[in-house]
Amino acid sequence: MNKILGPNVGNRLADWALHRQLKSAWQRSQAEVCHVIWIDERAWHCEVAGLHPLVLTCLGSDLNSTRLQDHDPQLLQRKAEAIAGCDLFIADSEDMIAMASNIAGREIKSLLLPIGISTQMFRPGYKAQASEWRSLLGIEESATVILSARIVGQNYRHDTIMRAFCKAVRQDGLDAYIIFRTYGSNKADIEQIQAIASQQGLLERVRMIDEVPYQRLPVVYSMADFAVNFPAMDAFPVTFLECCACELPVLSNRLPAYSSNGMAKYLTFVEEDNEYALSRQLAAMCNGGVDLALMHEARAHVVRYFDESAFTAELVSAYRRLVTKQAPEPFE
Repeated sequence: MNKILGPNVGNRLADWALHRQLKSAWQRSQAEVCHVIWIDERAWHCEVAGLHPLVLTCLGSDLNSTRLQDHDPQLLQRKAEAIAGCDLFIADSEDMIAMASNIAGREIKSLLLPIGISTQMFRPGYKAQASEWRSLLGIEESATVILSARIVGQNYRHDTIMRAFCKAVRQDGLDAYIIFRTYGSNKADIEQIQAIASQQGLLERVRMIDEVPYQRLPVVYSMADFAVNFPAMDAFPVTFLECCACELPVLSNRLPAYSSNGMAKYLTFVEEDNEYALSRQLAAMCNGGVDLALMHEARAHVVRYFDESAFTAELVSAYRRLVTKQAPEPFE
């Protein structure tokens, strides 16, 4: 039990008991691979319990949060031990793999593998459904629709997007609307966006949509003319794959993770990370700065490399390589 950390004996004993239960369940199930998605204490518990081969998948925020000053130091230590002890670390961008190695304090065995999507479901079209939804939202067919594609939250800087949109509409006289996805969002964040729009006299140009069933997301993308993305930090978002599969252009700031997977050439980047630059690029996109031919290429790229069938095949292949090379170790 030399790896077990805890502020007191009671916690250490509780951890030890949990690890015994995990090991017992692991042996009863006769599972060949333990795969934990999202790096937190669960990953650490599985590693200490000896559930190997152990595969960890990072989703971005689980590691990006370690940059924050208020991150729990014990949790960081447990993340480090879990990553250092895993048999395979999966991430959707090279910078996440580099960050994981830095946290673990050593090079780790890794696989660059973005989560795949159904390119049969995420595709161009859905025109009738999109037109109906626009009508329900009170948006004219002639207007430009900008989709803020990420769920509202502080990290995604929707307040900056809102101010940039207002600036672009006022300075360029744009006939444009912006849609925000609010499901699971903090009420204060939503109210902040609405307050900015209200102060600028443009609240009537803002639409909020709540929870959307996954199967309806392609209709949301079809309803828009382009998507905007402007987070402070990020992993590689599956949203990019979904948009490009639907041939929806994406305007974004540049972040290290976005250089991964050969997708950067299909995105339009704001060259400076500020509100003014974003407003200028929003106006340019609204005024016809969209390369539709490039979006056909983007869809072909996603279909070839990121369809869920390709993701599944690569993941199963990785499992097989692990199982043939390593057997689970006994629990101490």
